[in-house]
Amino acid sequence: MNNYYKTQKDYEANKIVVNRTLLKKENIEPGVYVYGPEKSADVTVAKTIAAGEGFKISHINKATHPVPRPKDYAQTVRDNFYALDGYPNEGIYDFGANMMTRRQRADKGTLIFNGGGGEIYRNFFYLPNCTYSIDNLLDSFYSRYTKDFCTNAFSEKNYRQNLKEKIMTALQINIETLTRTQLEFAYPGFRLRYWTSKDNTNNNRLGSFLTPFINYETIQAALKIPLHYKTHGKFQSALINKIHPSLASYPSDYGYSFNQDVPFVTRLKNNLTIYRPTFIRRYSYAIKHAMTKPDIPKTISGEYLDPILGGTTPYMDHYFDMKKIKDSGLMSRVLTLEYLFNHLKVQ
Repeated sequence: MNNYYKTQKDYEANKIVVNRTLLKKENIEPGVYVYGPEKSADVTVAKTIAAGEGFKISHINKATHPVPRPKDYAQTVRDNFYALDGYPNEGIYDFGANMMTRRQRADKGTLIFNGGGGEIYRNFFYLPNCTYSIDNLLDSFYSRYTKDFCTNAFSEKNYRQNLKEKIMTALQINIETLTRTQLEFAYPGFRLRYWTSKDNTNNNRLGSFLTPFINYETIQAALKIPLHYKTHGKFQSALINKIHPSLASYPSDYGYSFNQDVPFVTRLKNNLTIYRPTFIRRYSYAIKHAMTKPDIPKTISGEYLDPILGGTTPYMDHYFDMKKIKDSGLMSRVLTLEYLFNHLKVQ
């Protein structure tokens, strides 16, 4: 059986290769693959480790995938839509690289391991060791929007109340105050439930896909780790160093190796986020969005999009002033909803 891994920003090559090390003890020789441009941090780290540890690695740069003709793009988008159950996290507007790589890695009955969820060993929300309200959590992590691009149909009050109720259901609580442990559980119990689980479901439509960190026993054990050790990734570094000391000696995507103390500059940068009041963090995205210059990728440009949507977005126009959205990732997801609503002929 072939075994492949994917590196990603939150769980870079060093930690993924730990999985390879553990599998080798069971006489399983996995393969490793990495996505990204040649000089990206993920690719550089992964290739450095592969060369040092003597294993093969497959590097795929999705940006080099052939660009279809505008008249053929509709079929590619349709494939993305049906293959990924209507609404994948990243949206459906892609020239075909996404589905190509998903299918390739699941070819021939391959079992795919993914490091998603490894942040259970970190201070994921970058918050101090205090008691919090659910509103604090929403301010810290679930306020990636600005009312500047929303119409009057958007009710911020309803949006926050709906999220609050979902969080309370996921955490099985009936009060809006969270202990620090309950806040930690909001990452796997809520964030991963609606993000990674969705992606896992889509991937398992194509083949066998597993995120080993996301299981009840591992999550419960991680919740018992004192926050002090999770902050700045100290526990993760120690874990990698324990499993494979030579692996911990390689440079990581964080800019330092895991067999050394976290640099002062890194701790300072982290602390600027950790100790920033939640009510300020609530407005971070809006400020960043206001300062962003629009950067519309070809995948959602008029040349490629108009033949699919007819140059109009009647469903989403009800909720958004489309011309004011500068975030290309957000725009792709909004346009995916337009495609979905049109497909369903929502009234």
